[in-house]
Amino acid sequence: MTGNLNLAVPLEIDALRLVEVGKPPAEISYLGTEVRRLLGELDRLASFLSGIGSDQAGSGSHDAPTGEAVVLAVAVAKQAIKMRRQRAKLFGVGLFAEPGWDILLELYVARAEDYKVTVGNACIAAAVPMSSALRWCQLLEDRRIILRYQDTGDRRRRFVKLSDCANEKMTQLLVQIAQH
Repeated sequence: MTGNLNLAVPLEIDALRLVEVGKPPAEISYLGTEVRRLLGELDRLASFLSGIGSDQAGSGSHDAPTGEAVVLAVAVAKQAIKMRRQRAKLFGVGLFAEPGWDILLELYVARAEDYKVTVGNACIAAAVPMSSALRWCQLLEDRRIILRYQDTGDRRRRFVKLSDCANEKMTQLLVQIAQH
């Protein structure tokens, strides 16, 4: 899955559309740079996701990340969430939909800051229709990336969280992103 994406034609078409609506060349150049950066992040995410499915949900075989690494990774995750929201404001919601990644970012920050995320709030973080977000949650759960569990105080509500292994891999990935 990684490295096999050829987006040259769509990027050219998108650049032409920007010229058609009167965007200055500097914005087109910035967009191309940003898209290339995001493709690199997507490649790293695809590599990360391909490794999770083979691991058991709570059995990370890696050394526990240091506190400093976690702080750095959380800062990167928060910045990514902020950047994605700003991007949605500028270009419109849904144009750059990556619901799985949005869910992972939200759950990563939630775990680091010790708050619970309901299934509904995870779906809102995905920024796609609820039915699509629920399918993404199911896919992530099937691959043991996230875990659903019952709210002991309200049986109508369910929470989701990152598996231990996914949390460790998110830390590794986000630290790598910060270092590049």
